[in-house]
Amino acid sequence: MKWWRILGLLGVFCAGVAAAAPVNISVGPATGPVISPDFSGLSYESHMIIPGGDGYTFWAGNHMLLGIYRTLGIKCIRLGGNSVDRVGTQITQRDVDNLFAFARAANVDVIFSLQLKNSNALENVRLADYVYRNDRSSLKCFTVGNEPNYYLKQLPIYERDVRQYIAAISQRDPGAVFCGPDAGHLAETWPAQFANTFRGNPHIAIIAHHAYQGGPKMTGAKGRDFLLSPDRQAGYLASFNKWAAVAVRDGFPYRLTEENSFNGGGAKGSSDTFASALWALDYMYWWASHGADGLNFHNSPGVYAVIMPQGGGYTVRPIGYGIAAFGLADNGRLSRVAIDDPQKVNLTAYAVLSPDRTLYVTIINKEHGATGRDAQISLNVPGSVGRVDSIALRSPTDDSATQGITLGGSAISGDGTWNGKWQSVMRTGGMIRVNVPQCSATVVRIGRAG
Repeated sequence: MKWWRILGLLGVFCAGVAAAAPVNISVGPATGPVISPDFSGLSYESHMIIPGGDGYTFWAGNHMLLGIYRTLGIKCIRLGGNSVDRVGTQITQRDVDNLFAFARAANVDVIFSLQLKNSNALENVRLADYVYRNDRSSLKCFTVGNEPNYYLKQLPIYERDVRQYIAAISQRDPGAVFCGPDAGHLAETWPAQFANTFRGNPHIAIIAHHAYQGGPKMTGAKGRDFLLSPDRQAGYLASFNKWAAVAVRDGFPYRLTEENSFNGGGAKGSSDTFASALWALDYMYWWASHGADGLNFHNSPGVYAVIMPQGGGYTVRPIGYGIAAFGLADNGRLSRVAIDDPQKVNLTAYAVLSPDRTLYVTIINKEHGATGRDAQISLNVPGSVGRVDSIALRSPTDDSATQGITLGGSAISGDGTWNGKWQSVMRTGGMIRVNVPQCSATVVRIGRAG
């Protein structure tokens, strides 16, 4: 057997051969935000509501997709995208019935977009009224159009249109609420000014915006390095300050209702690789720790897709494993985390205290490539500790892998079946110690004694 194949079997391309860098992580009180119960979401083009050649995607009998939703922890779906302004009034009552039957079976909330371009408020009243009267228990909010900044150009025009939609629809359905403005990811002044304009309006439930990290030219190693760069969090903070912080000051929750790695269907060799799994896991925790209502990863066909139809079933792409890892610990309040990292490992960590007092600590080692380093974690947590175990998110090779991803040593099948295992973690001198190889993530589950 060739030497490089032996190394591949040993997994050293991802795990590295250099001595692990010591990192001390201390978990403090649970004083952060509570993770929203429908935080993890997917975004779809509106035409997905309408049956295609294989019938409906969203219907209560689609057990394979329902199984994947349960395993990934998907709790919200948004129907919108560019196609909402093409299909609008073509959506039938039967389409709506099947969509919300699926939503009830999956226990997900629905963000439902109404057509704006080449349409008006009065033309959407009948559809909105049908959705609201029959399915408001699963309806999170309506949105008006998709990325209106690209065709209306001026925010005051859009705000006028939104007022017209609110007036027309609330006349029949006074309890109907809206999210907006769902502007394109570079138009960050739109959600900020929208929040200012509608401050105190009871019909605006959430300030919604779109976010992508870049464009489809960020292919290969260039895109992977970008997604895993420690500088990404500075970009998140800059975006937060431009619009999300304004929404919060104006009294609104905020949500990223369409986002993913790179727009235009994604960037080949980066959006479809294991790097996207680590990026998504970190990205979700960063926004959760900053109080976001949730994230909806856009799931249209492309290299950035989370779930892809294949051979009459589905395939969970690498990014889906990052979402599933987040779902292992998405019920609770975020705790303070302090990292003592003298060797400057490219690593992040988040802690969630669940309602039953179980503590989950997620450690993401974004080191990768020839110079990547493992991290030897010494974990200090408050209070008495009971059973400790962990589960790992791993690539079979490195950050470029598109297949063979595992969570807890198991792949996620096309019907959502997943047999991942938690492994017992030994403690040394009262300290919890765990090795997190480069290009991987580990979730440590800590039970409370007594």
